[in-house]
Amino acid sequence: MKKKCLECVVLLLFIFALTHGIIQNTQPLKETKEVQTEYEEKTSQVTEKSQETEPEVQDLESQILRTASGKFFQKYPVDEAFMGWIETKYGSGVLQSLYTQLENGNQDPDLWYRFTRNSMHVLWLMYCRQQQYMSYSYEDVIWKEASDPACIRLDFVGDICLDENWCTGKMAKNHMADYFSDEVKKELISADFTMVNNEFAYTTRGQRQVGKAYCFRADPKDAGFLRTLGIDMVSVANNHVFDYGEQGFLDTLDALHAAGISYSGGGRNLTEASAVRYVVTGGRKIAIVSFYTESPEGETGSIKDPAGRGMEERTEACEEEQ
Repeated sequence: MKKKCLECVVLLLFIFALTHGIIQNTQPLKETKEVQTEYEEKTSQVTEKSQETEPEVQDLESQILRTASGKFFQKYPVDEAFMGWIETKYGSGVLQSLYTQLENGNQDPDLWYRFTRNSMHVLWLMYCRQQQYMSYSYEDVIWKEASDPACIRLDFVGDICLDENWCTGKMAKNHMADYFSDEVKKELISADFTMVNNEFAYTTRGQRQVGKAYCFRADPKDAGFLRTLGIDMVSVANNHVFDYGEQGFLDTLDALHAAGISYSGGGRNLTEASAVRYVVTGGRKIAIVSFYTESPEGETGSIKDPAGRGMEERTEACEEEQ
């Protein structure tokens, strides 16, 4: 009897253990199914949200175009293609930031610089250059990296003369290497943009102006020396560029072009001579203009126009509207 009771107890314990094990095993299965269901629900929600977001990003471009004024776009012919380029280059977050500002009534064009570190003028040039659109707008632009975009350094130097037969040229032992001190060279090279007034002609030809006390010229091959000084542009709007006549002037333009030096204030025709030059640095587009103003009649050394009036040089730089 005791043996049978013992067998019954063992049997009951076995059944209990088996039952308990089955319950233990089915519980994780239920949990796994619940987790899988929750995951599928979340995935479905994310998919639905992403499908809703894509049209919103595309719609942002249209909303900005509808909301912004011509001044905000600096009167450039901005369209969906340009806005798409902005989104690709800078991300949809920039579009959202721009739209938020516009919605709050802020139409300041400098918002472009605030969110992209480039002004609208620079962005348009970058877009045109990449898309090969309106090539005339970027053909004569100088592009320079700024050492510190928050503080652009521009160096504008006065008259320079590389004529070996005058003053510094006569005293220099190592040709043009001695024309400038190490301190001056360091300053010119370290600037983000450097411009000088080219107060002489690059020519070995032409006739010296009759009756002019001082006439300066240098060999055209010496124009490349300007590059070693970090000079990006020269002004030819001065009273010595015609010291050796029209031939000397044209030789000067050729020499500068061959050396890769941009020039302002002169040209082969009035259109070229009066053209505005541009430099892009630190996310800003800067306009350079070189020109003459009339000087007192009879002033020594000045160029005379057909009416016999003298002229003196001026160079100005100004940043376009933000």
